[in-house]
Amino acid sequence: MIGPLSATMVGSLVLAAAAVLPRYNVEPSCRSAAQRAGDASYVAICLRKEQEARQQIERQWREFTAADKTQCVPRSRVFERGTYTELLTCLELARALRDIRANRDSTTTGQIRKPNAK
Repeated sequence: MIGPLSATMVGSLVLAAAAVLPRYNVEPSCRSAAQRAGDASYVAICLRKEQEARQQIERQWREFTAADKTQCVPRSRVFERGTYTELLTCLELARALRDIRANRDSTTTGQIRKPNAK
């Protein structure tokens, strides 16, 4: 069992790790996906999509909250392999959910808030 101090330290480590965009070796995931699809040419497509997802995350990284990063970075590791597409999807969903909740809360107070601009 983790004691209170240890839990705090673990939480701090997770938060610190989430502050930096992780580096993933996506090739094994892409090869596995191509094998499941039965199409070896899919590896190149997958690698391109992963690179595009990473670039999009890099452009938006500061816009995502620390809580979203802390939640999504561990979830982006599919079968122990991280993928940028999974990370981007998680971050975008977390942001959208926060916007929906903010809009819902503002309608109950009579104030309308605009969602985050892209």
